[in-house]
Amino acid sequence: MITKVGMENKFESSGDRNRQERAIQFYCNIHNYLVDPLLKYKFEMTTKDDNESVDAHIYLDESKSPVACIEVKGVKGEYKSREKLPISVRKLQHLQQHQIIFHRQMPSEITIKTIVIWALDDGIAYVDLNDIVGTMKYFTMKNPRDTGFWDAEFVVNMDTSNENIKIKYFKFFAE
Repeated sequence: MITKVGMENKFESSGDRNRQERAIQFYCNIHNYLVDPLLKYKFEMTTKDDNESVDAHIYLDESKSPVACIEVKGVKGEYKSREKLPISVRKLQHLQQHQIIFHRQMPSEITIKTIVIWALDDGIAYVDLNDIVGTMKYFTMKNPRDTGFWDAEFVVNMDTSNENIKIKYFKFFAE
């Protein structure tokens, strides 16, 4: 399905959205964001109709006090086979924008997490926006789509073998 958001088309299938939601649920479980309407935290996936530039927000409570803003990037393959994890510069800018907006809404002692999650076949890798380190290059899809406004853009590649980069990886639990 293609949906227009501003000048760009979104090419996310329901399978893509399910993969994103699974990755966010897993992240929430790792960090004890107990995602249940009766408990303290909840998350909301943004929808294609929201014209949102990120994939999800995690809220402290029903008052919609933000705790985290998340962008999920689906990546084929297992973590151990990946030399680099890509994220578009445009998505990093969107996260930074949300970080600034949320920070202005909250008391200064509260830090809003802005997280990039890579949804891999075997688990998730994630990093805080403030810990992004990588090399930037201009990337073009092999077969750009006629309506794919962002099929060519600048991408930051994070080197998974660099021990100084704060990427965290968690393998999915056996199902």
